[in-house]
Amino acid sequence: TVSPGFDDDVAMLVSQRERPGAGPRLNGDFFDTRCLKPAVMLQFEAQIKLVEAGTENPALCDVASIRTAVDACPALRFEVEDAFGNIVFAELLRSYPGVQNWVADGWNEFRAEIHLPPGVQWDGSVSAEGVFFHFRSFPSNLDMLLDNVLVRQIK
Repeated sequence: TVSPGFDDDVAMLVSQRERPGAGPRLNGDFFDTRCLKPAVMLQFEAQIKLVEAGTENPALCDVASIRTAVDACPALRFEVEDAFGNIVFAELLRSYPGVQNWVADGWNEFRAEIHLPPGVQWDGSVSAEGVFFHFRSFPSNLDMLLDNVLVRQIK
């Protein structure tokens, strides 16, 4: 669903979540997978806003909490699968630099660095369909607005 965004009229609205682990799982169609190599560092950025489920009422979360069913802010699971569907790399990130207290009635910046380990063997079989960015691990009674998603190689 589309909702007013961070700096324009469009943002992704994620609603009707039945459990804390549910959330948008974006595949890497927008991502150049040629940069997935050992020891590469990626930066993922997005603007996030939470509202009470089914409403436009602003909602709070605790950026320091990991209590996913209670008060945790959304986390990002970055996952890479090979051509056979085997997970070759996965990492759960909860990173809101500069955000000490969640701004309920505004947008909050999520920014995380993803370090692809040097020991993982990338055999060239990773395609865009096997790269996933999955926001999850926050209370199911909240809807999430997601905007300005950016992924870039920084090292």
